[in-house]
Amino acid sequence: MVVSALDGTVCTTIDPIPAGTYQVRAHARGRDTHYGRDVDEIVEDCLICLWPNTTRTADAQVRMLHKTDSAWSSQPQVDRPEPSRQYVSIRDESGEVITVAPRSREALAVHAELHTFGGTPLTPVLEAIYAARHVAGLDRNLIDRIEALDDDRQRAFARWCVHRAWERAGLVRPPWFRERLADMDAGHPAHPDFIDSTHARNRIDVDPRIRLTLVSGLLAKSELIQQYEAMHAYARSTYAEATPLESAIEALRHTAQTYGMDYPRTVRTRSQRLLRRPHQ
Repeated sequence: MVVSALDGTVCTTIDPIPAGTYQVRAHARGRDTHYGRDVDEIVEDCLICLWPNTTRTADAQVRMLHKTDSAWSSQPQVDRPEPSRQYVSIRDESGEVITVAPRSREALAVHAELHTFGGTPLTPVLEAIYAARHVAGLDRNLIDRIEALDDDRQRAFARWCVHRAWERAGLVRPPWFRERLADMDAGHPAHPDFIDSTHARNRIDVDPRIRLTLVSGLLAKSELIQQYEAMHAYARSTYAEATPLESAIEALRHTAQTYGMDYPRTVRTRSQRLLRRPHQ
């Protein structure tokens, strides 16, 4: 048996293995610590066990016993739910959430009301931020208060939103995802795999610790996949080119969408308390 690195370096510390037929079991850990990237220090450990076997070659099989990382997964390990476009969510006169057709009179009335942005036109600064149009109608007072924050507190608010979104969507279970939050809080640049939507979705789809779930859209909006929206809260708010205000608004938009129609009772209430703290 020969073990070599990608550069051709051969490991010479493995004892010779007598000729014969063996069953082999391979274990690995740390494969997705720096998935697909060069490293300066060893991050992966492998354990290879062999024992004599009399199984005929024709009957030999290769099978995966247990997989918990997301490295080198060609197929999702979960069935991806499909959001419905047949209805949208609104609230009736009593405040209860109901579903109606997307082009129904009730849905169009909600759209028209949201487009008034709470009765106050967007400021020129907010008008230039596309995401602001999606959340200003939900809570105009909150948007104005975010705009009034200084740069540091706007970025702090964005980080706070990302934490709430990932907790809600269950993305904090895998250590790899928790490390990204720690990096974000420490001011490190966003991880490239988590900015690229293809890489990010692949990590979410193949990790058995994450269950894809549907969430109702915000007012008069269709269903969404909750975990993807939580990931967008991170990706859209951590672009290097984004201003602090853009980061805060993007994070708020996708965090609200992660909560769906539960947004008013959770994110809005808690964020209002957060913005009242002068040194948060």
